[in-house]
Amino acid sequence: MKKPMILLLIALLCLLNGCTASYRVADLSAFDSPQGNEALQELLRQAKTKLGVSRGFERFDAGESSYIYIAGGMQSSSGYSVQLKSFREQRDAVLLRVRVNPPPRANTLPAQHNPGLLLQMNKTSKQVHVQWTP
Repeated sequence: MKKPMILLLIALLCLLNGCTASYRVADLSAFDSPQGNEALQELLRQAKTKLGVSRGFERFDAGESSYIYIAGGMQSSSGYSVQLKSFREQRDAVLLRVRVNPPPRANTLPAQHNPGLLLQMNKTSKQVHVQWTP
């Protein structure tokens, strides 16, 4: 009798305070392949076009999934990346903490680069909030 009550209490606390939801970081290179889902590729292209060279994010739905594309903004050299520091789903919002990481080594190419990250999660209509961390 105690075990079901404890599980119910944990579920209730999780619902009230927000829980870490399931998500996955999608492989962006898979979207460039000709065998990829054309409709999904087009949605990603539209998100990238809308953001342009700016740092920001775009959310879109395809099938049973919601996607969040996060762009790190135009950088002066190659090798920068966008890192997801935390993902938290609350009752009415998805909260993300992200950062742009510098290149891991000094021998990078002097080329304009806009690093990005694509997250896939179960379809949701919740608002997305992104906090950029140093």
